[in-house]
Amino acid sequence: MEKIDERLKDAILTSKKKVRVIVLTHNGSGSDEEQVIKKLGGKFLEHMPLIKGFLAEIPISSIYKLVKYDNVKKVFLDEEVSIGA
Repeated sequence: MEKIDERLKDAILTSKKKVRVIVLTHNGSGSDEEQVIKKLGGKFLEHMPLIKGFLAEIPISSIYKLVKYDNVKKVFLDEEVSIGA
């Protein structure tokens, strides 16, 4: 399974310096994940226990480093969603 969402891959090629991402994990998030994000030059924004994940803002150049961590299951670009009629 690919760890990087297709839309995020597009953003890596076209986006500005930092992006907001939703990171799904195998075991939830905690202080280890907060430290990883900080180490990668990002900002940990919010724990998301219902989906075993978290929200963070990281440099676009750190996406590929982030997915190398064992607890990372998948990374999505945080974007607005709407339900169309």
